[in-house]
Amino acid sequence: MKIKYSIRNKFSKFIYAVAVLFQLMPIANVSAISSYQKQLFQQGIYYFNDDANTSSFFNSADGILQLVNDPSYSITYPSSIDPATEAKNIEAYIKSTNPSSPFVNMGMDYVNAGMKFGVNPALMVAISRKESSFGTNQPEGSHDAWGLTAQGDVSGYPYRNGIYYFPSWVVGINEATKYVADGYVNANATYYSRNIAEMMSHYTPGADNGRAATINTLTFMQPIIGDTSSSYTANQKYTNPFPDGWIPSRLDMGYDGNFTNRIVAPCSGTITYVYPNRDYNGGWNGPYFTLRCSTPPAGLPSDTQFYFAEGLKPTVVVNQKVNVGDTIATAQTMIGGSLGEIEWGLASISVPALTYMYAGKYCSNGVATPEGRNIILNFSKWVQNNLSLPPPATTGDAGCT
Repeated sequence: MKIKYSIRNKFSKFIYAVAVLFQLMPIANVSAISSYQKQLFQQGIYYFNDDANTSSFFNSADGILQLVNDPSYSITYPSSIDPATEAKNIEAYIKSTNPSSPFVNMGMDYVNAGMKFGVNPALMVAISRKESSFGTNQPEGSHDAWGLTAQGDVSGYPYRNGIYYFPSWVVGINEATKYVADGYVNANATYYSRNIAEMMSHYTPGADNGRAATINTLTFMQPIIGDTSSSYTANQKYTNPFPDGWIPSRLDMGYDGNFTNRIVAPCSGTITYVYPNRDYNGGWNGPYFTLRCSTPPAGLPSDTQFYFAEGLKPTVVVNQKVNVGDTIATAQTMIGGSLGEIEWGLASISVPALTYMYAGKYCSNGVATPEGRNIILNFSKWVQNNLSLPPPATTGDAGCT
């Protein structure tokens, strides 16, 4: 069957011609964008301008969107936060914006809820500004400043005329933060999101798929967090440690899976521990080594480093300095397993031979504490956001083994 196209007027002919020319136009400037920009484009994330790191640029819509991938503006709780400073910044921001808000002295309540549920407290403050002007524009007595109006958003509290009623602002802060964690932040969340842009495409989609909401949220977070643009692109230099392939498996005290051929350093840093022998090593089915990044990765606990264990052969030695992308191990068969079958994750800096879960007593008798589970789920999100790795196949064992 033939399809007949009819171009009925001059304007249509003009549009058609432009479309054809655009289709045929060579993409001359692809090589001009950075590898990081290409990575963001492939992930469907907003435009990132490596050259525009000025305060004036960050006051523009395009500039503020650049913060989507800044770890300080993550939807997860940034480990770089100093709780006391964050609480003061929150209270100063609220007082300067709306001094009649009930939250003027509740900065630490936001921080505590963020730590408990693994959510960035600045995000929750920003949502409360957008939804209720910091709790001053909501049904009296509801203590809901975050727009939790859909029945089923939370449970165990009165729900009347499309409004939840919490007994206090502290309870409201905690329930709203838990809602965001369960709905958007945790790896098994209903609308699992890697960043604020993805979250807002569900939380407040609108006709623009959440773009305006993303800009507003980042803008409202900025007075709390500050302008990190001068250091962000310079310091955040990471790469996928499995450039030749990674097949994900489960999440337990680390991230299980199979890699192909080699492991490269995900960051520049120092090898702090190496057990090179292919034997049973304190419960590991093969070698184990650790890498401490030169700059603590924002978004991960500051007292951690990376470990890699089992189906690998280290090509590094203790105290060796490595650059991001350097080969640090090759694949070998794990004892009782397959070629390149490994576990990797967070190790303790003070006791590098121990995973962070065991060193911090977050895992005991095969059971993870709630805090330990959140740490590993947030680690999983971090590697997806920063290293472009796929999510684990399962998360039911997150935090322990």
